[in-house]
Amino acid sequence: MILITRVNSKQYQFYSQIPKEVKAIKDKLRIWIDGAQYSDKYKKGFWDGYFKLYTKDNKIDIGILDEVVFHLSDMGISYEVVEQDFRRFIIDNYSLDSRLRPHQAEGVDAFFKKNFGLMVIPTRGGKTFVSGEIIRHVIDQVEDSSICFFVDTTDLFDQTVEELSKYLNVPESDIGTINSFGVNIKQVSIAMIQTVTSIFNRKKPEAKTLEKYFKSLTFLIVDEVQEYLGDNRMKLIKKCSNVEFLLGLSATPFKQKGSVVANLKMKGHFGGIAYDVDKTRLQDEGYLALDKVILISHQHDSSRVHKYRDLVGTEKYQKYLKKLIHENKDRNRILLDLINMCKSNKWKTLVLFNSKQHGYLISELSHKQFISGDDDTKTRNEAKERFLRGRGKVLLASNIFKKGITLPEVEVLIMADGGLEGSNVIQKAGRVLGAVENKDKAVIIDIMDVEPEYFSGHSFNRLEVYSETVGDERIECYEDEDMSDIQDTIKSWFDEK
Repeated sequence: MILITRVNSKQYQFYSQIPKEVKAIKDKLRIWIDGAQYSDKYKKGFWDGYFKLYTKDNKIDIGILDEVVFHLSDMGISYEVVEQDFRRFIIDNYSLDSRLRPHQAEGVDAFFKKNFGLMVIPTRGGKTFVSGEIIRHVIDQVEDSSICFFVDTTDLFDQTVEELSKYLNVPESDIGTINSFGVNIKQVSIAMIQTVTSIFNRKKPEAKTLEKYFKSLTFLIVDEVQEYLGDNRMKLIKKCSNVEFLLGLSATPFKQKGSVVANLKMKGHFGGIAYDVDKTRLQDEGYLALDKVILISHQHDSSRVHKYRDLVGTEKYQKYLKKLIHENKDRNRILLDLINMCKSNKWKTLVLFNSKQHGYLISELSHKQFISGDDDTKTRNEAKERFLRGRGKVLLASNIFKKGITLPEVEVLIMADGGLEGSNVIQKAGRVLGAVENKDKAVIIDIMDVEPEYFSGHSFNRLEVYSETVGDERIECYEDEDMSDIQDTIKSWFDEK
C-alpha cells in the first residue's frame, strides 16, 4: 500500500513500509523525453533522459497527482490519498461584483477553493476582470498583502494597468509598475516580464530590490502562462517562493500540443487547472463573436520549390520562407486582393504577420500602415486608436498584436504568412472574437501553402486547430483565384441572421 499524504499547500509525499515498493514505483513514475539521447547531459551520464513525476525527496506536485494515480492504477498498486488543507488564508465569505459575467464569477469561486491554479478562459473572455475581482478580495481580507501581475509585451502591460485601475476604481498612479522606465512598487504592481528577466540576467542594481520583493509577495498572477515553460521565466516564478495565492492565465496554457512533459510541467508549476470554460459556451451566451474560417489553398511553383531541394535544415527552411512566402509575388497578390476586398466592403480588418520584413513589404505595396515592436508605444497606440475609431479599415501588425490586446471591433482577421504552433493560431484568432454592438460574427482568413512539405505540414497543423476550435461546419476552402466567391461567402456570413 502506497500512502500519498498532503504535506504542504502544493505537494504530496508518498510513503510505503516496504522499501522495495517505493523503488518499484519510482522506476515507473517517469516519462521518457523524446530526443533525450542527443543531449550532452545524457551522453555524459548526468541525466537518464526521463522526466520524473516526483522530486528528490519523494514529493509530488499537486497538479500532476492525477497522472501519478493513473500510473499506480495501471501498475495495479494500491494507494490511499490523505488530504489536508494547508492554506493560511481561506477566502470564502465575499460578494461578487455585479459586472462579472457568469463564467467570470465561476472562475473566481473556483480559484478561492484552492488559492492557486491555471485559469483557462478563451481570448476575449475577460481574464483581467477575473484577476481584478480576485485581487479585490485578497486586498480586503489579507492584511498587508502584496500583489504582482506578470505580463508579456509592452502593449499588454499598458492595457493591464489601464483595465485594472478601472476595475479596482483607483488612479493609474496607484498601480505599481516594473518596466523599462524603472521599478515603482505599490500594493498592486504590474511587471513586464522582459524587464524583470533583464534585471536578473544582467545583475542590475534593482535585482536585490526585486529579489526581496518577490519573496514578500502574497499573490502572483502570471498572464499568458504558455510563454513560461523556458527555464529563465520559470526561475522568476520560483523566486516568488512564499506566495499564498498563485494564478496562471491563458487561453492556451498547454502550448506544445502533444508534449506530455511540457503539459505536466505547466500543471506542476501552477497546481493544475482551477477553472476551464469552453469558447462555444461564451459564443452561445453572446459574449464572443461566432467565427467562420476561410482557407485559401496556394500551390507554389514547382520549379521554385525544386530550386532549393539540395539545401538542408534551417538554411533550407529560411530560404523557402523568404522566397516562397515573403517575396513571392503571386502569394502576395492574394494578400493584396484580400486587403482591397475588405477595404471596399468596409470590413474592419487586421492583418497579422510573423515576419516584420514581410509586413513592411505588404505595407509598401498596399499603402497601409504596418506597426511592430520597432515602433514606440505612442506610435502603436495612435495607430490602434485611429483604426478603432474608423479612420482606417485595415491595419497591418506584427505578432505584438497576436495576444492580449483588446481589438473587439475587428471583423476580419487575415493570417498573412502561416505559422506552425497551434497555440499561436488560437491566440491570433482571439483578436477577432470580440462581440460588441452591431458585431456578433467574425471571419478568419488563412492562406494554406500546399507545398513544400515544411509549409504543407504547418498548414495541416493549423487546419487541425481550426477543426477543433471552430468546427468543420464553419470552415470553407477555396482556390486562390476564387476571390469573388470568397467575397460573396463573407457577405452572406455577415448578413445571415
